[in-house]
Parts: sequence; C-alpha cells; structure tokens
Amino acid sequence: MILQSLTLKVSNLPLLEAFYIKNFGFVVLDKGHHHVSLGTHTKVLLTLMTDSYYQRPTEVEVGMYHVAFLFSSKQAFANQLAHLLALRTPLTGLSDHGVSEAIYLSDPEDNGIELYLDRPSSLWPRRDRQLTMITERMEYQPYLAMAKPFEGVDPGLILGHLHMHAHDLERSRRFYQRALGMDMMQAYGEQALFLSYHQYHHHLGVNTWLGEDAGVLNPQSTGYASSTWKLEPHETLDTFETTFKAMGYTYTKEKERLMVLNEDHQTFIIVV
Repeated sequence: MILQSLTLKVSNLPLLEAFYIKNFGFVVLDKGHHHVSLGTHTKVLLTLMTDSYYQRPTEVEVGMYHVAFLFSSKQAFANQLAHLLALRTPLTGLSDHGVSEAIYLSDPEDNGIELYLDRPSSLWPRRDRQLTMITERMEYQPYLAMAKPFEGVDPGLILGHLHMHAHDLERSRRFYQRALGMDMMQAYGEQALFLSYHQYHHHLGVNTWLGEDAGVLNPQSTGYASSTWKLEPHETLDTFETTFKAMGYTYTKEKERLMVLNEDHQTFIIVV
C-alpha cells in the first residue's frame, strides 16, 4: 500500500489552515464550512476538519506522534528550511537519522510535524545487514547556503510516513505486520518499532513513550482522525477484509474503501 493522506480534527480551522499555507505553501484543493483539504497543486496530503464539540485533549491520549512530509529534492528541502527560519517559526529539532535528515516542529494545536529528505538507500546505515537508524545533530548550514527564495510547496512533496503512539508494542506489531502486511525494519528495544512496505526505512513508526496510563483516542479530541492508504495494483480490498475479519478487528466496508480500527482506537482507511 501507499500512504496517501492524513485527516486531523482541529478546534480552530482558520488558524490551522493559515499555518499550513503560510509555513509550507500548501494549496487549498477543497474547502467547506467544516473542512479544508490541503496539499500540492495535484494531490491532497492533509485534510483538516472541525466540529463544535472537538476539544483539545484534557489528558494524554495515544494518538499521532507526528506526520512526516517527504521532500523531492535537496533544493526544495533547503528552501523550506530557510523559509521557516525567515518566518521565525519555532522548530523543535534538526536531526540526522542516517537514512534521512529532518526538521521537526508542531502546528498551533500541537500536532507533531516532520519535514524530511531521504538519503539514497545505498547509504542507509546498517549493522549485520540490519537497518540502524540513528539520531544525531543535522548539519543544516549547507542547506541554508544553497537556499533560494521560497516559492511555495514542493510539487513533489508526498506523505512519507506516520509515527503513532500505542499502549502495547506486541499488539501494535500484530496489527501493522499481520493485518496491514508491513515488514519490520527496526526496533528500539521495547520502546519503538519501525515498519514499512518495499523495504523502505519506515512508513509507520510506533512507540510507547506516553506510558501505560495514556488514554485511548477520544472521538471528541482534536488530533489524529484517520490516515488513508492506497492499494497497489496487486492488492485487493477483499484480501484485507478477510484478514481483518479473521483477526477480529472492527472494520466497515463502503464500496471501494475499508475502514479498520486498531486496539488503540486509531482509524486506518484503505482505498482502491
């Protein structure tokens, strides 16, 4: 499958819409009284939706840790970094993960965001043929030196991966590996897992850093609503439906899409 888009519940739609347009140059592709869909000129990457009863969580909930947008070139990445610094947008980190270099920040409702650039897979760090992602300080000066004036969203920008919170890693492994068919790429002890399709470093990260006392997602809380994953030509909805049914997951089927709920009450949508 291919990670296609993310939907967030927000309490202040105009504020969030303005943030993503100003900081990342996102284009409005669809808009109504209670939602706006944003992305590049050709594809929706992010939908923000609101309702009168959406409220910021009053306690810690196992939702999304961050969403990660993948840039198509060094030039686009450099332009984005320089643009954020020129705007004085608060950043929470600049990291080198070996497989990629990343900018971290949060939107006004504390949804985590990663903006990153991949290195060629031949350069990814490995030990005994196993992927070994790292976290070190990113050398950002070369990007600033090559930056050009920001002219809007990178046309080749895609949704690269999601990183989710969870209560139990083994339970999460079961869902992402057996139900969604991802491959395990790397584990950080008993704290985090990284899984993917086609041997990518990760399309999905999951961690237990919030602790066992974190609550499940409240439908009225802002934050993660769902993510949409597109089938590849060799895949079928019927195959996933059979798997979800056999494994006991709650799901609904509507024409050309499946919606499945994992044990942490996180919704994943599969579309043709």
